[in-house]
Amino acid sequence: MNTTHHPREAPQFKSARRAYQNEMDLMRSAYLAGDEDSATRHAVRAHILGQRYLIPHLVTHVWMMRMAWRRGDVADAMGQLRRLMMVVPGWLIGWVPVGNPGLTSVNPLKSSAMPSDLARYFVGDSIWYHVMRRLALLVLIALLGLAALAWQDSRRAVQATALEHEWSNLRVEKVLGLGESTSLEILPLVNRHALAPDLQTEAGVSYLIQTDDRTILFDVGWNREQTTPSPLLHNMGMMGILPSSIDTVFISHAHRDHVGGAAAERARTFSMSPEGVDMTGKTLIAPLEMSHPGMKVEVLDKPQRLFAGVASTGPIPRSLFIGRIDEQALVVNVAGKGLIVIVGCGHQTIPKLLQRVREAFAEPIYGIVGDLHFPVPEGRMRMMGIDVQRFFASGDGPFSPLQRDQVLAEMDMLDSAGIQFLAVGTHDTSDEMIQTFSKRFGQRFQQVEAGRAIRIGSNQVPTADKVTTPQ
Repeated sequence: MNTTHHPREAPQFKSARRAYQNEMDLMRSAYLAGDEDSATRHAVRAHILGQRYLIPHLVTHVWMMRMAWRRGDVADAMGQLRRLMMVVPGWLIGWVPVGNPGLTSVNPLKSSAMPSDLARYFVGDSIWYHVMRRLALLVLIALLGLAALAWQDSRRAVQATALEHEWSNLRVEKVLGLGESTSLEILPLVNRHALAPDLQTEAGVSYLIQTDDRTILFDVGWNREQTTPSPLLHNMGMMGILPSSIDTVFISHAHRDHVGGAAAERARTFSMSPEGVDMTGKTLIAPLEMSHPGMKVEVLDKPQRLFAGVASTGPIPRSLFIGRIDEQALVVNVAGKGLIVIVGCGHQTIPKLLQRVREAFAEPIYGIVGDLHFPVPEGRMRMMGIDVQRFFASGDGPFSPLQRDQVLAEMDMLDSAGIQFLAVGTHDTSDEMIQTFSKRFGQRFQQVEAGRAIRIGSNQVPTADKVTTPQ
């Protein structure tokens, strides 16, 4: 039962914010005293005073909804909830209907007459005054954002020029005595597409590479949601692969979608899964300083033979908008075929990759397997609505993104290089470019899918077969 409550009326304050706070204090006092009429009156006055400010506006509608629930008016409470949901969009565009009481019986988009003692706080105010003010602020923010992008891009351009100069003057020695492997199996463990529905997919990369005498884990995926087990361990389990069977971990580059997440990237390590996987006694081969408990670490700074028939291109530098990246590729010399180059992301670019392989190895290139970073016309990864793969991680930055004609030119380079087999993943290459590859290379092309093993031997045409899933 309501009781009569007559709180002291507010004096004239110097600012609308102070007047708003006074009205909220009076509203709370009336609410606690059970004086619903006074509480509602002060809530209306608080709404008029506070609706131009985000938090006060939200708080006022929360209290109006609370009062509606207490008196059992479900329709009014739901109406206040709808108005509460409109507060943030209205604030973003500056739509402040001056004098609107905030009640569900009044159109929330229109201005209203207000008590005369509050009018002093709104001299010259109108909906369009606030809209134009907010528009000017948004334009300023956009201009500052563009200026920041331009500044970062200029830094990238300077670094890119320096790196290209360094690259043009770099001389590498031939890798001698590489040897060969009679066979090669590349089993995609993680990628954007999978052969079977029971295999998990993600925007990450991982391959299991088997030569005559080595089992190499090439990258470990992303596990963006940090699930346990990770997509990598889940898929390994589905394909009957034990971590103990791996003797070497090869990291192409230290981006989070290749080392198991942002935390691993920051710590300069890799993570196969959050619960941890014992890799004691195994070897980690990286293009920069990294570590992992119990593992022997080899950091490469040039092309180098690793095992019989297996080598690294060494890190190839590239200046991206998001910063410098040094990415290495794995090279396997298959008897009777030639070099198979296994690529993580393809940040190196095709021209640099082909140049490095020709300079460092005497054997001819037979095929390329991996992701080549062709997010055209758009990439698969968006953050805050921005196509980060195309605008920040390829091409020459957001003001000069990778174009279709550039991709076609690099396809020409692959064809001219005599590539006999090409398997491209969809981690960072668009479906449109995959289709273009397929049309261009025909039977020489294979799309990479998790669970489809690629087998290359001295006396056989490369094949891609499904891996039997254990029951």
